[in-house]
Amino acid sequence: MNVRTTIVFSSLALIYLATLPLTPYVAQFLPKALPIVVLAVFAYTKLSAMPRYMVLTALLFSLAGDVSLALPFADSFITGLACFFVAHLTYAMCFALLHRRL
Repeated sequence: MNVRTTIVFSSLALIYLATLPLTPYVAQFLPKALPIVVLAVFAYTKLSAMPRYMVLTALLFSLAGDVSLALPFADSFITGLACFFVAHLTYAMCFALLHRRL
């Protein structure tokens, strides 16, 4: 990661940590989700075709999992858990395909 991206990511992560004592509040999912958006933009710009789309898919499922856990709705925990499970499976498939290429 370049310095600018690292600073933006770190700042957003610190904002999320600083807002934890305020929960619950309106739009509490935003500080939790924005660092993942930064990672997704970074992955899109830096990775090649195959890993790019797999990592983006995994990051989007991670984002959905974080948002699910932050929003108060029925079965939000199960939804978030399922999203994180799919994200981890996607990461594992991506690493397996990259390992096979090497």
